[in-house]
Amino acid sequence: MGILGAISNAVSAAFSKYTTLNWQPMNGNSRVPGTAIETGRESDGRKLYTARIMYQGSYQIGKYSPDSGHMHFGYGGEEITVKTQIGFDILCGTSMMYHWVKVKMPDGAATPAFCKEDLWGEFLPFNAGNETDGKVLYVARHKHKGGVQPGKAGYHLGMSYGYDGKERYAKHTYELLAFSPHLAKKMQEEAEQGSA
Repeated sequence: MGILGAISNAVSAAFSKYTTLNWQPMNGNSRVPGTAIETGRESDGRKLYTARIMYQGSYQIGKYSPDSGHMHFGYGGEEITVKTQIGFDILCGTSMMYHWVKVKMPDGAATPAFCKEDLWGEFLPFNAGNETDGKVLYVARHKHKGGVQPGKAGYHLGMSYGYDGKERYAKHTYELLAFSPHLAKKMQEEAEQGSA
């Protein structure tokens, strides 16, 4: 997991207390919440959102397309498609608490890369899911064929996403959703003082 994963797990409780990012349930009768975060787009401009679902003992991260009404994610080399009726969660919140951190793959790397701890500063990647063995999954996105595809990232896999029936991997660069627990706590305290 590494030091970044341990730190990220340690601040999970603080994150949920001091952030406006949250997961909202989606099902066959749901509309995209007004606070849903648009994390990608298809090449024709259709919006994509980050979603998560319990799958074979894991919490997988992928994309939701309102146009298709399905969630898609990469798993085991394939693109898994889930109908909305089954139910999953969609990432919601405001842009004040997060930003995207660019990750560059090392030249000649034999395995996918993950962002080095020294590049983060006070920001941490958003811990959003896990594999069946407990390995942490983070929210990520990657430019692909004129669009931006939301997906998942981790120390064990780099960044992957479901596209055109397959699990695809970022080859050069991708972005990770990151947050600052210190900034979130400060803004929460200021809001509480203002309402007192």
